[in-house]
Amino acid sequence: MLHHFRHFVLKLSTIICSLFMLIAICSEAADQWAPDLRVAIFPMEPHSSDTDFGTSSLLENRTIPYHSHQHHHYDRNPPAGGQPHHYHSKRRLSYDGANDKDNDAFFCSMEQNRAQWAPFGNWSQCSDSCGGCGSRWRTRECRRGHGRCECQGVDREEEACNLEVCIYPRKACCAGRRHTSIDGKFACERI
Repeated sequence: MLHHFRHFVLKLSTIICSLFMLIAICSEAADQWAPDLRVAIFPMEPHSSDTDFGTSSLLENRTIPYHSHQHHHYDRNPPAGGQPHHYHSKRRLSYDGANDKDNDAFFCSMEQNRAQWAPFGNWSQCSDSCGGCGSRWRTRECRRGHGRCECQGVDREEEACNLEVCIYPRKACCAGRRHTSIDGKFACERI
């Protein structure tokens, strides 16, 4: 038996996700090798809940890398002086995405797997009492639909605080700030 292994990108015209199975109907791409097999079935990862496997969803025009395993079977006893006779050929597709960031992006783009930010928490106390010298921060948590999916954006915000001018003996404003009048009050603004 001869084995031919080829990497290719399977252009999917339709994907149906249901429970643990993904059924892919492929289309030929002129510039890529296209498999003889038109339907591939491969396992999906379950949701974080043991009981909620989600509902079916329809996605279109996705591209996913696959391996093709082609098996050729030949007669073991060819005629004397003859060539082995090819009598059976089959191809099997298998998902090839364990370390592929593009596959993670595809997986994480599905609604049930998408990571979402929780709202920002309350601001911390200011680290200084005046002059715009201090800072405060707040954080938020990434709620992952699936462990390998990441939230987009930052998990921490920071800003200057207590912008009122300081009283003697401290300098009125910290380095990088100058005093000004805002709404009739003295404050320190960024230079």
